[in-house]
Amino acid sequence: PFLGSKEMLPVKNLSGENSVTIPELYAWMGNEHIVILTVTDSAGNNATADMQFTVSQSLRLTKINGLRTGIKTGLPFLAMLWGLRFIEEPISTFLDAIWLDLPPALQNLISGIMNFINWDYNPPIPKADLAFSAINDIDLSAYVNDTTGEVENDASASSLFTITNNDTENIAENIYICLYNPFSEKEGLDDEIENEDLIVSVEGGTMSNKLFYSGEYTNWKNCYKIEKLSPGDSYTLDLAVLLKEGGIFNQGTYENCTLYIYQEKSPFIAENIDEIPFTVIL
Repeated sequence: PFLGSKEMLPVKNLSGENSVTIPELYAWMGNEHIVILTVTDSAGNNATADMQFTVSQSLRLTKINGLRTGIKTGLPFLAMLWGLRFIEEPISTFLDAIWLDLPPALQNLISGIMNFINWDYNPPIPKADLAFSAINDIDLSAYVNDTTGEVENDASASSLFTITNNDTENIAENIYICLYNPFSEKEGLDDEIENEDLIVSVEGGTMSNKLFYSGEYTNWKNCYKIEKLSPGDSYTLDLAVLLKEGGIFNQGTYENCTLYIYQEKSPFIAENIDEIPFTVIL
């Protein structure tokens, strides 16, 4: 169970000179020791030989100091790795911010450590170059009473738009479309139409997500998400605005409306938020 060098000691017997191995345990015990070897032949005759040897204090201390160094170095490192498991979110956020600036060798080292401690860390990827088609004006003016501003019946209008990955190398993953910018806290609708009787949603295929509902903006992670766009791929969405019956609105053209697009696997920094302007007419 102990580490230590093995001493090979000569022992005489009838067939000549052989050697035996001293148990490693003794390499840790200072001072003098005697090794006794007993040999028994097929007729039951016994022969013994003994030899004295000494483990110097310097050899013993060398082994002990080596063990101490290993413990001092290894235990804190293992403790640090284990402790990181309980603060994954802040560490992951920090790594996300610096990952793409690290040299590949350091990225590989960190990934190896993460695998060793079973930390499921997904490093960020470069932001893909996305292009967006224009969103046509969403005109609901015909459904708002000219005199009272009241909406007499539920009414909706929408506009299709397309997101294309123009990048030749980078995949865009987990693309969120929302009406709220988490960096600037900027809201995507004009203040005058932030009304609980107005609903904004995005639809694509069989899925639909509300971006503004009951007078509140939906958190960006709960908004519409495109799982992946490979280079050259496109995805078409429908931006819809609904006015609820009985709602009261000031008529006008509201040009300062914006969709915010974020690629989750790119570093979470303000520069990585794309914007698509659109206009709502009431």
